[in-house]
Amino acid sequence: RLNRLSQETNDLLQVAAIIGREFTYDTLTLLGERDEEELLRRIEEALDARVIEETEQAGRYRFLHAQMQETLLEELSTTRRVRLHGQVAEALERRYGDRADERAARLALHFSEAATLAPRFTEKAAHYAALAGCQALAQSAYPDAVRHFRTALSAREGQAIDDSMAELLFDYGVACRSTLQSNDAWRAFRQAFDHYARTGNVARAVDVAELAGSTFDFVRETQTRMVERALELVEEGSTEHCRLSAALGFSVGMLGDDARAQQAFDVARDTARRLGDPALELRCLMREIFVDSFHWRPRNTVGKAELVIVLAEALGETANEFEAHNAIAHLVHDLGELDRARRHADDARALAERLRIWGMITSAASNQALAATSRGDWQAAREALSRALELAPQNPRPLAYMSNVATIVGDLALATDYLQRLIAVADATPPGPPRIFYAAWVAFALPLHTYLTAGAGDPAAAERWAQEVLSSTALRLLVGSTSWGRGLQAVIDGDREVARESLAALEGFSGTIFAFLATDHVRGLLFFTLGQMDEAVDAVEAALRFLAPGYEPPYAWAAYDCARIRLERGAPGDRERAR
Repeated sequence: RLNRLSQETNDLLQVAAIIGREFTYDTLTLLGERDEEELLRRIEEALDARVIEETEQAGRYRFLHAQMQETLLEELSTTRRVRLHGQVAEALERRYGDRADERAARLALHFSEAATLAPRFTEKAAHYAALAGCQALAQSAYPDAVRHFRTALSAREGQAIDDSMAELLFDYGVACRSTLQSNDAWRAFRQAFDHYARTGNVARAVDVAELAGSTFDFVRETQTRMVERALELVEEGSTEHCRLSAALGFSVGMLGDDARAQQAFDVARDTARRLGDPALELRCLMREIFVDSFHWRPRNTVGKAELVIVLAEALGETANEFEAHNAIAHLVHDLGELDRARRHADDARALAERLRIWGMITSAASNQALAATSRGDWQAAREALSRALELAPQNPRPLAYMSNVATIVGDLALATDYLQRLIAVADATPPGPPRIFYAAWVAFALPLHTYLTAGAGDPAAAERWAQEVLSSTALRLLVGSTSWGRGLQAVIDGDREVARESLAALEGFSGTIFAFLATDHVRGLLFFTLGQMDEAVDAVEAALRFLAPGYEPPYAWAAYDCARIRLERGAPGDRERAR
């Protein structure tokens, strides 16, 4: 169809293709030296050939098929394509006039494509791309923001970092953090912080250090050092000192130093109260919630999270409100309050979708799936996990949960696939705290899969992953979940020594559930492995009482094992109770 058009019309359409799938008559008049009569003739020829069509808006046209636009672009040499982008960029900038900034995304596209032609194009590409990124960030359009900020940074490649580039790096870090691109986010934050600290811009250095220092994905010693450096820049007892003390508590606490974390939180809490600032108090509480939950102080954590919800609603702090609902959802599920867990998970998911932050959506959807699995709603669990994995295909938690759900419903091939993906992600994670979190999920998921399928499993691999966690962290939640999985593997293998070690490690976790099996259920199986029949029955009976209010599939598994243990024990009344 294009070959039947005149060369002049094809030339015009190539310019139009550079502009985009849609283009206007006014823009075309700014390009080239065609008079209006000739321009209209070429447009009419393209309309008659059904290459383009008029839109509802007068003077606006679109290519009938995207393939036609792509074909025209492919026929352009690189040099001509770049020149046309430059011409289109300047023509559009003239057309938009004082409102050019409002169309920053479109101008950034064309100026960046033309950046190799002249320095002025490079400068304008950086300007409009940074502006478009900020606009996308303000609208929570984080993937678009990442793309625009990368274009702006590329246009400034090789330049020394100044205040404007540091601000660009910070904004880029925020966008990457919101789309789970943790490595890029951390590098950007580190560069921005180094510049602000070096040039004495204390306020911005504090902003960067507080955000980066309170981010779960950045937990490592270098995170702690950034916060410590920032603390050296501020006055003790100030608002900034309070913010950074809370961030320090988070960082060292998540690295396992609970005593130092509590000291930092005490300083932050006392300062916030002395200053009478509820927003500061809210920040401190949020950092404490994370540390308390991983050091397994669940009731304390839930109480603080309930207070956060009240404060966050009053202050309009939606992100903190989400975090509190999300923390409660997970913890009360593990503590036996299934209906309450579902309500908070639903509230968290609604807030996360509104904020459009991928990590929040992934976490909330995983909590929804956890509650759905415990009540036997496999379809709801799969839908929630599909949403989580759509945004975070390498997140260990939804991978582990999806493997669990697939196993329970009998899709063993799919279950194995997700389990292998989980292991591959953990294997590919370099040494350091993030790898420990990933390893904990593998150490938990492998034995559970083996137990539910009554298969042989891979005990050596399960023990290797468990030891990687137990030798590297003091976080009680990770120690508990890993010991839960290690204990289950000991039951499968009949390993009495590991069974004893696991029982000791699970002290303090009675009356809880990890994902699918109540901890007392696992403790009962461990006692059974050790031949302590009375203790085994007592533990599994405790699990049945814990699971009775709605945890139907876990209850069924515990009931089966309770019957099996009673039959094995053979005490008076056991056979009847087993039935």
